[in-house]
Amino acid sequence: SSECSKCPAGTYASESGSSKCHDCDLNFALKRRIGMAHCDLCPDSGSTFGTEKCHRKLRMSCEGYRYYDFLLKGCKKSIDNDLKTYGVLTYGEGISSKGEGGGSLFSRYYYKYTLDQIASVKGLISWQGDPVDSTSLEIILKDSNKNHIKNCKTKVDILNPYSVHCSAFDVKFLAIAIFGDTWKSAAIYIAEIALYAE
Repeated sequence: SSECSKCPAGTYASESGSSKCHDCDLNFALKRRIGMAHCDLCPDSGSTFGTEKCHRKLRMSCEGYRYYDFLLKGCKKSIDNDLKTYGVLTYGEGISSKGEGGGSLFSRYYYKYTLDQIASVKGLISWQGDPVDSTSLEIILKDSNKNHIKNCKTKVDILNPYSVHCSAFDVKFLAIAIFGDTWKSAAIYIAEIALYAE
């Protein structure tokens, strides 16, 4: 319709003659054409990262954890394509420290992922499973020999998927961990996490 055709790129009107345009989620939809009846989504759950290009979602699996079965279970929930299930990342057990100031250090639990193939990475998107206080997520990228390539940090978003640019080449392994201001109450509920190709 004439009204529908007035919807600017990045928005849509689903009904003929509608005078209201609805916003598309530009994490996952392109902003190329006007007058759309639905969002111009990237194929295969790809992401735009706010650009005019779709970045492919990378396939990955969770690594085993020996004695920490609960981490493996939580990790699998973070890549099961179900926003109703989630894993919880927290700080681990206290480790006594004789370093500066004495007291205790607190280890962190990690979710560890293996990519199906070595890839150039554009970034990562995380979906929050539950509200949480101000807490950050640390992203660690490694090569096929598990050598460190890059670390990125991002705040998690309670209501929306949160994207972070974390570009790197020759990535084979990914780990994520909590990065909070305080260990006492810090936890991140990860409903879903996805890594995208450059």
